[in-house]
Amino acid sequence: MKKYVLKPLKLLAFLTLFTLAEFLAQPIVQLSADIINNDYLTDLIKIILETLAAVLIVKVFLWKKSFREIGLYLKVNKNILYMAIGGLISGLAGILIILAAGGFTFDRFIWNKLFLEDIIPALIMGILHSMGIAITEGIVIRGYVYKLLDLKNIYLGVILASLVYVLINILNILTLGFNILPILGYFLFTVLLSLIFILTGNLMYSIVFHGAWYFANMYIFSPLSAQTYGVIMLNPTDKILLNGGEFGIMGSAVFILIMFIADILLFVKIKGKKN
Repeated sequence: MKKYVLKPLKLLAFLTLFTLAEFLAQPIVQLSADIINNDYLTDLIKIILETLAAVLIVKVFLWKKSFREIGLYLKVNKNILYMAIGGLISGLAGILIILAAGGFTFDRFIWNKLFLEDIIPALIMGILHSMGIAITEGIVIRGYVYKLLDLKNIYLGVILASLVYVLINILNILTLGFNILPILGYFLFTVLLSLIFILTGNLMYSIVFHGAWYFANMYIFSPLSAQTYGVIMLNPTDKILLNGGEFGIMGSAVFILIMFIADILLFVKIKGKKN
């Protein structure tokens, strides 16, 4: 009975400190922006602070245990490359399917108006930003929260950890108005990453997949948030069900369908592997 009381309290304390740390990082980033007056360096500071905050808080709650306790093994092998390619291809494929279905129209290449010295820093920042997001969400949700739940039914653990992620992001989603589709999109994508973790047994793989997917959707194309500009600029059409409208690809019915199918396939693969 005691553990059923302590776990929710520990989870609440963890999420509170994590949110507080992310919030406290914002004034430092703003101060840096005022002093440095360089967008690339300001973004770099923001990425480092937010990722470092997540790493430190997870480490505090792990205490003397290593990150291996949450399934993070720093192995560099060909499977890492496969995950990066898989994330990149899946990210690009999803957008191309929506583009072919009429959800987007091609506008222009953004970077053909930038100097080479602008392209290289932008690419580097894109990679760092994408991996920073992937590391933060990976160790917090699929790492610590999932491990803390420690349920015998791993799939129930995946669902609950994914719901925690949705709750963390719910305010950002609701600022654009209530819509069940982006909520479902965030949930199913988080489930996908969690299933990759369960299948491979290493958080590193789901982190690399996530980072590559994010890079494809934020820095090659730009529909992830519908408010950023990638290498290729796409304009959303009036087919909001296809492109997600203001919510970006996370609110796309096509994306949600793809995620649902991918989740089912991974679930079947994991079940088959266990049997």
